[in-house]
Amino acid sequence: MHRLNHKASKAFTVIELLVIAPIVVLFIGAFITVIVSMTGEVLTNKTANILVYDIQDTLSRIDNDIKSSTSFLATNSISITSPQGYDDGTSAFTNVGANGNMLILNSIATKTNPFSTNSGYVYLADQPNSCASGIVDQNKPMSTNIVYFVKNSSLWRRTIMTSDYASAGCATPWQQPTCTPSYTNSFCKTQDTKLLDNVDPQDFVINYYSSESSQIADQASIDTGSSNSTRDASLKKMNTAVISLNIDTVSAGRDINRSESVRSTRIDTNIAIAADEPVVSIPLPPATVNAKIDPNSPDSVIFEWDRSDGATSYDITKNIGTGWVMDSSGSNNTSATIKSNHGGYACIGVYSRNSAGQSATTTTKCLNIPTWQPLILNNGWQTYGGNYGSARFTKTSAGVVMLDGLIKTSTTPTAYDIISSLPVSYRPSTLLMFSTETSSNTFSRIDIYASGNITYISGSNAWLSLSGISFISSSAGYTPQTPTYMNDWSDYGGSFSPTSYAVDSLGRVHVQGLARAGTWTNGTVIVRIPNSLIPSEYQHIWSRSGTWGFIGLEYRNGGADIVAKGSGSSWISLNTMYIPASYTDSAWITPTLLNGWVWYGSIYATPQYTKSSDGIVSLKGLIKSGTATSGTAIFTLPPGYRPTSRQLLGSVSSGLDFRIDIETNGIVYLQGGNISSAWVSLDTVRFLAEQ
Repeated sequence: MHRLNHKASKAFTVIELLVIAPIVVLFIGAFITVIVSMTGEVLTNKTANILVYDIQDTLSRIDNDIKSSTSFLATNSISITSPQGYDDGTSAFTNVGANGNMLILNSIATKTNPFSTNSGYVYLADQPNSCASGIVDQNKPMSTNIVYFVKNSSLWRRTIMTSDYASAGCATPWQQPTCTPSYTNSFCKTQDTKLLDNVDPQDFVINYYSSESSQIADQASIDTGSSNSTRDASLKKMNTAVISLNIDTVSAGRDINRSESVRSTRIDTNIAIAADEPVVSIPLPPATVNAKIDPNSPDSVIFEWDRSDGATSYDITKNIGTGWVMDSSGSNNTSATIKSNHGGYACIGVYSRNSAGQSATTTTKCLNIPTWQPLILNNGWQTYGGNYGSARFTKTSAGVVMLDGLIKTSTTPTAYDIISSLPVSYRPSTLLMFSTETSSNTFSRIDIYASGNITYISGSNAWLSLSGISFISSSAGYTPQTPTYMNDWSDYGGSFSPTSYAVDSLGRVHVQGLARAGTWTNGTVIVRIPNSLIPSEYQHIWSRSGTWGFIGLEYRNGGADIVAKGSGSSWISLNTMYIPASYTDSAWITPTLLNGWVWYGSIYATPQYTKSSDGIVSLKGLIKSGTATSGTAIFTLPPGYRPTSRQLLGSVSSGLDFRIDIETNGIVYLQGGNISSAWVSLDTVRFLAEQ
């Protein structure tokens, strides 16, 4: 038998090559991808690190310039020599405006680098002493302006000098005027410093503060609507700035964003004194300020402070939510009252001042103004309790006074008993009459006098609702107009208000007055208000007559007509607030009606609600055909349109008085025994939304 020896082949077969080759290609591709990714990551990290370094280096330079400056400026204080202007001509620099934010500093020219230990000021010759006098350090020093600004997507630093800077002083200044590189000429000895690229105007943000510790930025210093001189006056009182930079760039196809900021405070007050600048940092102690709500005007805060050592007067700034503004300058008073709005706040800033200037810091004090103020109840009246609101009052930003709460008394009330009294700025101009809900699903009468007295006339001692009572304050400043009486109607006379109307700042119409009866027939016009103030739809207004009554608000007769409904006797109160067709402060919203209730139809008000910008929610609408039992839900108000306590409000159903309740969860209920499915009015129901 022959043994055959076969030698192993060293070559791949065709099949093996077809299998292995793609694997090798994939491996090489993956390897290259990893290398590229690692390279991109390295490049991105390197770019990011460089960017952080450049930003921090820029902020450090700004910090050094601020520390050695005499003041912040709204515009350059040195007349510009071409081409040192922003336009490379003579265009001024401004700290805010169309060209973005700019940091403009006034500094003192020095003989050498200002950060060297042997640097000294350059004093102006013959102002007043000659350079050879030996007392040249009593002269005014030479000023220079340093400007940081954004142009052509870069942040630049420019030094502005007077045209005679080289000869005006008793020494040659170390500082030199700079210009855009392409505009450098015989006057500009060197170029502006380019600090950062990829900077848009909005990426360079500057806020100013009155002291190193202050946390409230001064809005007057950056108000684009103010003049340069106004902003400059405010900036002269600031000694601290926060500079923020936000830079976006791309590296290796990846976005990079870095944001940094620095808080810098001027530290050398002697420089400011020498430069004849108003000095922010002087050894005057700040005032200690106390605050309290003004009991006579609860939408105002009384601020009081003790006279600080060395102070001869005070500069006072205020903020009521719209930014800091000057309230008074050089005042000798040690108190100030600042009016704001309920639910808002009032802040004061008090600077001490004497002949040397203004204190280094301001004392800032803020106090929140509660939305409601409690009513102090008299003659045995007290808060009902439970989830019903306590007796309280407020005034909206539009000057509308509102009452709220459920009250009761264990004694039998007497007509003309004073329930409570409103402070001066919360009173009506004349005597007003209101109907309110009371126990046993009936109604009561409340009169409010120009003296502020809230007076019980009739009703029940078990409970009485103050909710829904509202009127224009006599201090609101609106000019009342007199409507035209018709059909033998006239003013009731006596102490009661003559009929008038006024339009508030939000466009709502307020009618007040007591009318003596003329023709009571349904649809008869009582008074006519101009056509420009007509409502968009017919409405039913819950009111008060010899017992109870209601009136209509008609829009089809050539004016906004208040019409009789055949309800009442002898006289009727016209006090109401309605929203005319011309109203634009907020939109009407249509709710989803429940339990079979539907809109009554044209010409009557569509069931809707709205919330004015002062927080008052108003309902309107005539509905029918639903479940007419007490406790039936009509619809639900969404969050933002709800009260913080249950509201018991009066309205009209098929010509009779009934009650509407609004719960804190937003559900609007029918209440009382006079509900008819024939029709129910939601018109003129209103309350203050708080949640």
